[in-house]
Amino acid sequence: MRVIGGNVGGLNLKGPVDKTVRPTTERVRSAIFNIIAPEQYVNGRTLDLFAGTGSLGIETLSRGASHCDFVERNSSQLKILRDNLAFTGFTGQSKAYRMDILKGLGALKGPYDMVLMDPPYKMAEISEFLVQFSKYNNIFDERTLIVVGHSKRMPLRESYDTLHCVDSRSYGDNAIKLYECREG
Repeated sequence: MRVIGGNVGGLNLKGPVDKTVRPTTERVRSAIFNIIAPEQYVNGRTLDLFAGTGSLGIETLSRGASHCDFVERNSSQLKILRDNLAFTGFTGQSKAYRMDILKGLGALKGPYDMVLMDPPYKMAEISEFLVQFSKYNNIFDERTLIVVGHSKRMPLRESYDTLHCVDSRSYGDNAIKLYECREG
């Protein structure tokens, strides 16, 4: 697994230590950054939820984000993530948190310019998570783009409270939905 683009493009990252961690594929990461305008995150703050190896957040830092917060619950995986941040030189531009995602969202200081999440495909309650996530207005505002990776076999709704889908793509079994916050 490697960083695709930006300042540290081509560097190989450490992979997951847990078989339940499924890193976002290079194909999907490449697609995400081909879809999203760099202005969305360059010189901005990003958040990588269900961070795993940190590949999504590290990609934003490599491509010009000024800061990224990473949230990962698994302590062994968090060590790999921190090793990847040190290896790529992004420790000073990031903060890695070990916490349950929903319980920890209230402690994060947003709003972020972009939120990336690629939860485990076996997470059956991803829609329920997005319902709860949509209530954390400290994380996002009307400028934030929220990128959600998911299995095509587990479709997501077009909206969750104020979060509304603005784009949706599929790549084999992998799918992504992009959400923005809009009132009503």
